[in-house]
Amino acid sequence: MLLRYGVHGAVGIVFPGYARRTRGAVHRRNAQSFRQTATDLRGILIKVGQFLSARVDILPDEFTRELSELQDRVPPLDYEPIRLEVATELGQDPEQIFSSLARIPMAAASLGQVHEAVLPDGQRVAVKVQYPGITDIVNTDLQALRWVTRILQWWVPTVRFDLLYQEFSINIRLELDYLHEARSAELFRSNFANDPRVIAPRVFWEYTTQRVLTLEFVDGIKITNVSELEAKGVQLPAVARLVVEVYMIQLLRHHLFHGDPHPGNLFIQPHPEGPRLVFVDFGLMQPMSPSLYRAVKRSMQAIVERDMAGIVRGMKDLGFVLRTARTRDIEQVVAFLMSEYRDRPPRELRELTLDDIARDIRELFRVYPYLQLPNNFIIVGRTAGMLSGLNAQLDPDLNLVQLAAPYVKEFFRAEESAADTLLDKAMVWGRSLLQLPRLLELHLATARREDLRGSEWVDEVQPFFDRLYRLLYRGILSIVAVLALGFWIWLRGPAQEDWVLLLGLVGAAAGVLLLLSLVRGVWRA
Repeated sequence: MLLRYGVHGAVGIVFPGYARRTRGAVHRRNAQSFRQTATDLRGILIKVGQFLSARVDILPDEFTRELSELQDRVPPLDYEPIRLEVATELGQDPEQIFSSLARIPMAAASLGQVHEAVLPDGQRVAVKVQYPGITDIVNTDLQALRWVTRILQWWVPTVRFDLLYQEFSINIRLELDYLHEARSAELFRSNFANDPRVIAPRVFWEYTTQRVLTLEFVDGIKITNVSELEAKGVQLPAVARLVVEVYMIQLLRHHLFHGDPHPGNLFIQPHPEGPRLVFVDFGLMQPMSPSLYRAVKRSMQAIVERDMAGIVRGMKDLGFVLRTARTRDIEQVVAFLMSEYRDRPPRELRELTLDDIARDIRELFRVYPYLQLPNNFIIVGRTAGMLSGLNAQLDPDLNLVQLAAPYVKEFFRAEESAADTLLDKAMVWGRSLLQLPRLLELHLATARREDLRGSEWVDEVQPFFDRLYRLLYRGILSIVAVLALGFWIWLRGPAQEDWVLLLGLVGAAAGVLLLLSLVRGVWRA
């Protein structure tokens, strides 16, 4: 791949026009090579490809389109190593635990494979088993990947490859923990316990460890098997609508969604009252933290109210723009987004597709290099891309805007707890308070430069603001000292260790001195 790019770059020096015309073909060829290599090798290359397929802000279109087709399709491992792994993890031979365990797996992926089995009571289950030694392979691959990201960081300093590596390594280690996946599966099942349209398997904890996961066997028709769905009388538009509605519920109501909706993980069960959507593989569940929830809600509210400052602040808080970006540049992006989506007539808005939105996003990332896709939204983008591909097959005319409208309205109406609201306000006030001295300093400096007649006023009030600055920070330090003293009192308890006593005396002395300094400063002010 590097050789192809090197040759292409050398040719471009001599024939720049030819290089521009063939650049897309070089990207496509390299992406195909990567996809084939990842499919042939075990380890995390497949996961890397899937992870990068959502990074429209980094990779060219040819790469993201090719990598989006990369799925966990690897040759299965022989049965005997899998049998030994089950025996080691569960403490008995599989023949003693299960009435039967299929020798040929139902599915094989990059980290493990799934075998159908039957429990002694006749219950059909799916047993997911990690490949022996896969943890060591992943650790080795991650070390190599870290060096690659360091080289890429040096080569392309504007992209935070270190953050990408951090997010990817966290996700891959979570996928190696089947106990974490079991808890996610149980939570997902609980969230949809009262919705008969969604089916999730039950966890059998007595047959589950960190490397072996036993779930209830659930079957259905693969969601992309259009011919069989139609033969069973399933209405494809109803399936597409169900998929979108279920994901809206996950995102906007549960704040936890299934982050790997490729066709191998979604199945359909025909039913007289409408199709049932079956989910499997819960290794990549993405939660929305309370702070992220509040930031998203504030940003969406700012868009509705046309609050340009609020939108810019929201983009920074969510991590879509670098902190060093100029406000004027961000406002240009906001103006484009408002004209394209906020101010578009309803009839045109209903005709928007995910592909249209993705194309606009790619163009924005190309034009404005300070834009970035936050780690919190990587899996969201990847999931949206997968769902877009599914709906293109099931119902290309699906009206996403109309379908999402009631869930977005519910999201806005959702009441936050008093504690969350107070915390949100405290964060805003605290941030403003800490920025106040710096903003005043900039304001006074500007006044000196631009208004000679006001310079005398500036000189008069400057000492006051200096004292205010010192008082604010002295007050903050006093609060910290008092908290430290309280912590010492709690820590000391009945014990009389010398180091605890010394620490408490130092903290108490510092707190008293700071409080006296604060009182003296207020009196003088």
